[in-house]
Amino acid sequence: MKVSSGINEKIITDGIRGNKKMSLIKAGKCLRIAQEMHEITNKKMAQDMGIAPQQVQRWRNTDNMKIQQVLRISKYFDMDISEFLKLGGQHD
Repeated sequence: MKVSSGINEKIITDGIRGNKKMSLIKAGKCLRIAQEMHEITNKKMAQDMGIAPQQVQRWRNTDNMKIQQVLRISKYFDMDISEFLKLGGQHD
């Protein structure tokens, strides 16, 4: 499996035929759901992480996020990164 620099694109290659299938991971959606589950406001999260609340708002509204940032956010919620990313596929 090959993951691009932005977490929104995950390219899975079929080694036999070389077919590529692309699925999008919506990192902002994962964050919004995690905040709801843990009842964490943007302000609280920003204070805990030492950042501006506006930065949390930007993360909530993006689909493209670097893997290091996704890891940092998943750790904040005490979640495994794969568990955090699965949130984006729920509540559709």
